[in-house]
Amino acid sequence: MRNWHRHNRVHVSPRLAEITHYDPRLECDPADVGMRRDNVDVIWSATETLYRTGLHPGISLVIRCRGRVVLRRAIGHAHDNAPDRQGSVRRWMPTMLWPPAPASRVWRTR
Repeated sequence: MRNWHRHNRVHVSPRLAEITHYDPRLECDPADVGMRRDNVDVIWSATETLYRTGLHPGISLVIRCRGRVVLRRAIGHAHDNAPDRQGSVRRWMPTMLWPPAPASRVWRTR
């Protein structure tokens, strides 16, 4: 039972761009809402770091500021991403909901 974390992980591709869903047309310029681009980049970099742990098969992140979407991206696979599985892999999309609703949270800030 001590090594449970080694067996409950997904395969993480070394090329994250191949499994990342990102459409820049759906994100506003952060400067339009008083943010800097590097702030958004730091948030997404932290998301990629979390995904690299292998503990999450997919992560979807949408951040709004002043009613505008500044970050809308997803990373990972919706299914068939176990280390010992081969097959048709479907990428995670920002519009996909993960079944356990408590895993997602909505925070509202000023």
